[in-house]
Amino acid sequence: MSSNDFPWAEIFPDASADDIAALGPALIQTMRKYGINTPLRKAHFLAQVGHESGQLRYREELASGDAYDTRTDLGNTPARDGDGRKYKGRGLIQLTGKANYAAYDRHLGLGGILVSSPGRVATDPVLCCDVAGWFWSSRDLNLYADHDQLSAVTRRINGGLNGLADRDRLLAAAKRALLPSRALLSRVQEFLNQWGYQPPLLADGVFGPKTQAALASYYAGGWELPEEVTSGFMAGVLRGMAG
Repeated sequence: MSSNDFPWAEIFPDASADDIAALGPALIQTMRKYGINTPLRKAHFLAQVGHESGQLRYREELASGDAYDTRTDLGNTPARDGDGRKYKGRGLIQLTGKANYAAYDRHLGLGGILVSSPGRVATDPVLCCDVAGWFWSSRDLNLYADHDQLSAVTRRINGGLNGLADRDRLLAAAKRALLPSRALLSRVQEFLNQWGYQPPLLADGVFGPKTQAALASYYAGGWELPEEVTSGFMAGVLRGMAG
């Protein structure tokens, strides 16, 4: 699925077209790379990214970073030597502190480039998005997203529940854009019954193993769902959910 087909404007209504154009493809790539590969995982990831970045507006911490200058727990030196500014927060989920830049650099196998030039995490769109995926993966946040645990995800990103209301609002928007509604699922189940799937599905709008198996069986025949059932982006979502 290309970035052009993705419902960015529904998820990030306040994001500029330029920011979506610059970061959308890299976000798609990041989600593929780090296994953020179900509608619910994507919704949680993008809600957190949206809050942390002001809906893709900010790629670097607004504060100077001086507050981190002697934070040895972040890998900075105990001296006031400018480490705080150099290793301030950058990326859509912010990387902060020399130790974290070094860890991310090792993950990418860059040989220390991000330790010597940390600003690249903010200026390179791929790194700016990828670091959010790395953080997400390193904290096993798919596990909490799979159980729809917004507070648990937020605590592991924020350290608390700051901005929870905004994260919740963004999550609701992402779910509306990325997850099929119960009405749509019910329509799909009714269609599969008419197609002749046995045993017949309960058209309750709940996507469970039986509906998944029915969809997989339908797609295995080489067919697509008709437009009167669904089309466009959501047709691709349903195909992905079929496995």
